[in-house]
Amino acid sequence: MSDLILAHPRWANLGLEWLAAFDQIDLTATRRTAKAANVQPLRVGIATLIAVELTKILGPSRPPKPARPIKVKLPAKLPRAVTRVPEVARNVALGMELIALRATIKSNCAFGRQVRRRFEIDAQHSCEVMKVARAYGAKPGIYQRLSWEGLVQLSSPTMPAPVRQDLERRILAGERIGAPQIRRARGPLKGGSPERRPADQPASMAA
Repeated sequence: MSDLILAHPRWANLGLEWLAAFDQIDLTATRRTAKAANVQPLRVGIATLIAVELTKILGPSRPPKPARPIKVKLPAKLPRAVTRVPEVARNVALGMELIALRATIKSNCAFGRQVRRRFEIDAQHSCEVMKVARAYGAKPGIYQRLSWEGLVQLSSPTMPAPVRQDLERRILAGERIGAPQIRRARGPLKGGSPERRPADQPASMAA
């Protein structure tokens, strides 16, 4: 009994069910079988035979290990070159909408208030989307092939027209061009001066 309790504590913890199981086992016959098999030491043979019978009555003494969870293979993430297109398209559409709104409002301050109230974006972003939309809103062949930063750089008023036209030609031809390449093509700004704004864009949209 002590060998069984030490080796199979789960059975012993069943309490009355454990004791009732022994009523279903012919212990005398079990001892006779172990002795006839000349198992040494005899107690080990008896305990082994009793464990076989208890397994039939009480189930395994050690519960089976839980099955390993099946690893679900997540779909591969789409490349950034694909996922950025809808984002860029939304920014271009926003810029077109702001351009239409700007045409109806003469005051910079009034325009700024309308932008903050209706679109909840800051002045810098509103100027960028309008600038890009003016230059490339009707040219999906350009804006669908560039990152947003690349479009901002390409539509910048500091970009020399011949350089811009060459870059546009290369983009339409299928060449992969990013914002760093566009900045290098433009070259450093003279004297570190800030970029110029189109005349109809506000210097500030503060109320």
